[in-house]
Amino acid sequence: MISHEYPPLSIGGIGTHTSELVQGLGELGTRVTVVSAPTQAYLAGDHQEVFRQVLPDAPHPRDMSQQVLDTGLLAAAEDAIAKHGLPDLVHVQDSKGVSAALKLKDELGIPLVSTVHSTETLRRLGRLEDQHYAQEWSRRVMIEASDLVICVSEYLYKFITYVFGVESRKLRVIPNGIDPRAPMRYQAKRLAEEAVSRTEGRTVLLYAGRLAPEKGVSALLEALYILVNERGRRDLWLYLAGEGNMRESIAARIDDLGLKDNVYLAGNQSREALATQYRSSDLIVIPSLYDSFPITALEAMAAAKPVLAAAVGGIPELIRHRETGFLSYAITPRDWANSIEDTLSRPGLMRECAQRGRGAILSKYNHMTMARETSSVYREALQLPEVRSSHEWKKSVI
Repeated sequence: MISHEYPPLSIGGIGTHTSELVQGLGELGTRVTVVSAPTQAYLAGDHQEVFRQVLPDAPHPRDMSQQVLDTGLLAAAEDAIAKHGLPDLVHVQDSKGVSAALKLKDELGIPLVSTVHSTETLRRLGRLEDQHYAQEWSRRVMIEASDLVICVSEYLYKFITYVFGVESRKLRVIPNGIDPRAPMRYQAKRLAEEAVSRTEGRTVLLYAGRLAPEKGVSALLEALYILVNERGRRDLWLYLAGEGNMRESIAARIDDLGLKDNVYLAGNQSREALATQYRSSDLIVIPSLYDSFPITALEAMAAAKPVLAAAVGGIPELIRHRETGFLSYAITPRDWANSIEDTLSRPGLMRECAQRGRGAILSKYNHMTMARETSSVYREALQLPEVRSSHEWKKSVI
C-alpha cells in the first residue's frame, strides 16, 4: 500500500486512514506491505511490513518535493518486493504516490486500486494555483489508470462522477473507519502542565486538524472572541491540536483578539495524547469549509464525545443532526458563535448524541467494516477481464 504519509509521520487524515485500514486487513489475514515517504532514520514505530527509504537529509513529508518522494517510494517498493516477492495488487492512497504506483502496475502487470480522499478543487474551494492544477492533473491520471477507485464519501463519488467525468462503473464508496477500541485503551491523563491550570472549571472546546484555510479555524477564533467578550463566556477554553501553514497567522490572531487565556495552540499531538484530549474535552468542533469524511469526527465519536461540525462535503453522511452529533450551517463567525452556544445549552442531548455517535462507529464506521469492504474491492479488481494478472488472490498487497 503506497501512502506518502504514515504514522508517525502524518500530515492529515490519510496517514490515520491507512494505518487503520492496514490493521483491519491484517486482522482479516491479508498481508499488507506499506511503502511510505523517505525518512532520515528508521522509525521506532515501524514494523517489518513498513518500508521507507532512509535519506539523511530527508525533510518531513509535508515539505518533501514530488521528485524526492517519487524516488523514495520506488526505492522502498523495490526493497519490499525483494523481501516479500510480487504482490497481488497495488493500492495507492491518493495522488502523491501515483508515479510509483503506475510504474509498479505497468512493470509487474498487476491491478491498481486507488483511494481518493479529496480533490484540490474541493479542498481549495475552487481557488487553484499552479501547483494545485498539477496535483489535480495527477489525481485524474491516477483515476484513469486505476482498475477500481475507492471514494471515502458519497459526496466525493458524485463530484468525481459529474465534475471529473469518470464512469461510475469503476468507482466504489467505502467510508473511513477507525478502531473503536483505540480511544478507550488509553488511561485518562492530565493535560500538559501549561494547559491544566487553564482548563480547571472551564468548558473545553477541541479542534484537531491541519491549520489550513479550508479548515475554518479563523472563523472559530472569531466566534470564540464573540462568545468570550460579547456574551461573557469567559469559561470557554479552546484547545487547537495540529500544524499547518497558518500556524503563525493563527498565533498572531490569538494575540490580536486578546484570547491568550482562552486558547492553547498545542501543535501536532500523538494519537495517544489526542485520544486523551478528546476524553478531556466537552465539545469537539469541526468548522471546515470543506471536508470529505473527517477522521477527527470518527475519533471523537469513538471516544463517545459530542461533535459539532459544519454541514459540508461528506460530513452529513456521518453525522445526523441531534441524533449522532450536531450539524451547523454557519457561514459567519457570529453564526458559529450561535451554533456553539446553542449546542452547549443542551448538555443532556450532547450526552445522548455522544453515545449514539459511538454506536455508529461500533456498527458501521469502524476499521473492520472498512477492511472487509476494501478486501471485496481487491477481489473484484483481480476478476476484471482487462486485468493482466492471471494468478489467484493470495491476500498480498503493496
